Amino acid sequence: MSLLNAFHFDAGAVPPELVVVQISGGNVAPSTTVKRTGGYSLRINSYPSSDSNYITYSLPAAKAEIKLQFAFCYIESGTIQNSNIFRWLSGSTTLGGIKLNATSRKLEIYTGNFATLVATSNTAFTAGTIYVIELHIVIGDSGTITLRVDLNEDVTFSGDTKPGADTTITSLRMANIYSNQLTAYIYLDDIISHDTEGTFNNSWPNGAKVYFMVPTGDGAMKEWTPSAGTDHYVLVDEVPPSATDNLQATAIDKVDILTFPDLPGGAQSIRAVIPEVYAFKGSSTEPTRLAVGIDIGGEGVEYSADKDLALSQGIIRNVWEERPGGGVFSVEDISNLSLYLKSAA
Repeated sequence: MSLLNAFHFDAGAVPPELVVVQISGGNVAPSTTVKRTGGYSLRINSYPSSDSNYITYSLPAAKAEIKLQFAFCYIESGTIQNSNIFRWLSGSTTLGGIKLNATSRKLEIYTGNFATLVATSNTAFTAGTIYVIELHIVIGDSGTITLRVDLNEDVTFSGDTKPGADTTITSLRMANIYSNQLTAYIYLDDIISHDTEGTFNNSWPNGAKVYFMVPTGDGAMKEWTPSAGTDHYVLVDEVPPSATDNLQATAIDKVDILTFPDLPGGAQSIRAVIPEVYAFKGSSTEPTRLAVGIDIGGEGVEYSADKDLALSQGIIRNVWEERPGGGVFSVEDISNLSLYLKSAA
């Protein structure tokens, strides 16, 4: 494992792996106003004196060392206050965090629950500007926290990053700016986390972009039943996803194949392929599970394990950091990629 998480909001929805917490009157939702890539980012509206509107996401495994990035922009309205915009946790315990200083507009790095200030960024952040923030966090008595801004190292702290007995990070939290004006916002995009293990994606994300694609054609197998018409891809290409236009598998081992457009001309390299399928089971009668697979130019399909479906719509995801058959993905691979959906018991 190297790629821990990669999130975008270009489906016009919040991925279910992100837990949204908001007070009455708060708002955490996709927005088209400010974005780094694609059509949407995530907007978190302000709260006067605490981080009460936020998202959290759990790492798939507890980690003592991670490298992560997120695109970040704040929109100022009224008089903003010092704001605890980001923190890393072990369970419910905050191990460290980042504060936006309302006076200097610099980021302050803390250990503990914003208890000990250990470093301040050299960069002063301007409202309305999108920045790529990267962090390398090593938890330990002799740990490190490095902040990079737009791919450039800004500041590093070396010392005690373990404020208590906890030795690993289990989740990350991104929160609102503090302001009495509800029209002050934080926007987030391209949220990516790596560990330092494995062969792929084991270092800095380096400003990677999460590029969202919807199917634009049908493949050779169309064994699922369309809710209308005969073109299958038009029933699964809506943004945001639709619960009424759909494809249905009426028996196990039914396969549907979807194809995709080329990447944009500026694409240089591919870090991973992550199919996302909004799906649910209609009842406890088979099929109740789904396998997703990819094939590159007819080389042979590689399937995920069968994945359980819920009775309500959710996302089924699988991560390919390595192309089927081995090696890194090329841009040309994506032009020749087909997605397979196979119903399972």
